[in-house]
Amino acid sequence: MRVRTMGPGLSSKASLDSSSSPGKAAIAHRWLLCWLLFAATALSFLDRQVLSVLAPRITAEFSMSNEVYSRVVFGFQASYTVMFALGGRFVDMVGTRLGMAACLAIWSIASGLHALTRGPVSLTAARFLLGLGEGGCFPAAARGPAQWFPADKRALAMGIATGGSALGAVIAPPLTAYAAAHLGWRGTFLLTGLLGLVWLAVWLGVTRKDAPEAKNSGPRTSLLSWLSQPRVRWVMLARFLFDPVFYFYMFWIPQYLHRERNMSVEQIGSSFWIPFLVLGFSQVAG
Repeated sequence: MRVRTMGPGLSSKASLDSSSSPGKAAIAHRWLLCWLLFAATALSFLDRQVLSVLAPRITAEFSMSNEVYSRVVFGFQASYTVMFALGGRFVDMVGTRLGMAACLAIWSIASGLHALTRGPVSLTAARFLLGLGEGGCFPAAARGPAQWFPADKRALAMGIATGGSALGAVIAPPLTAYAAAHLGWRGTFLLTGLLGLVWLAVWLGVTRKDAPEAKNSGPRTSLLSWLSQPRVRWVMLARFLFDPVFYFYMFWIPQYLHRERNMSVEQIGSSFWIPFLVLGFSQVAG
């Protein structure tokens, strides 16, 4: 077949190939969105840990026992557990842009509402709303790279997008302690909520022109076919066993340090980040 040239040494086929591949601007846009997802997952772990660091001060002000505090923690865990699945379905329906925006708007407002609480009941309600918003965060953070990046770049992009959680867990204790010392515990919750709303404004502005979707090869796989694979069930079992231990340490170590080691909120903030830093390195090494 004769190929009509488009210029010196350039065929129409070559022109088509070059136009179908993403340019530097499109690639840079994809990575920008990926790093914004990194910031979102960092904010997610930051916001959920503020209560843990401030628990000694809040439980004392509200005269909360360990049992009552556990119910407050359960408010977040219950809604987060349900929305981790339903939030994924929601993000699939509306897309990564609107899905992540809605989730972050809800949990940022919920974080700010913590400042208005007057006791365990209202605090539990605020935690419940926080879990509703954060439940869709990681499904959205995983969907973005899968949608925007080709297969050979997808693992790295997804690692960056979801890796913000390690950063958020590390910076939350010292940042919370510093903010509480200058703004009080109510002002700290307002600050974290404001940070989320700033991220939301940037996200909506940057994603007006969404990243192009990478072409996926091969047929789509149903949920039931995934669940029929033993390795998938083993991963789910591992998470089922790991997550309760992880969240137990996240929500209760500050209480232990305060009650058994007589550490102040400032001292907790200066040391509570260490386990999460080690966790981040060990996840990569493992």
